[in-house]
Amino acid sequence: MQFAYNITTLVPEEIEEEWVKWIVEIHLKEILDTGLILQHYLYKLRDKNVQEGVTYTLQIFFKHLQDYEKFKTLYEQKLLEKRKENWGNACLSFISSMEVIH
Repeated sequence: MQFAYNITTLVPEEIEEEWVKWIVEIHLKEILDTGLILQHYLYKLRDKNVQEGVTYTLQIFFKHLQDYEKFKTLYEQKLLEKRKENWGNACLSFISSMEVIH
């Protein structure tokens, strides 16, 4: 059974290009370097509200519950702090976790 960790982020258009570059070249590499990730996807939502910004979702998948729990225990807080250091309150994010059913 797989487990998914989802980070949905609303990014202001004026920093979108810089944010995408950071998430792909730096932040995602840090996440993958944990050695716990089975696969990942970065999505850009097609529907957007120009007044609010552009929405992205990063989904990371774990093969085992133990890998997910280890990620949460050892790495999540450090990674969240790095996001905050780089972007402050410019980007609004929320995190959810899911169990893959089918």
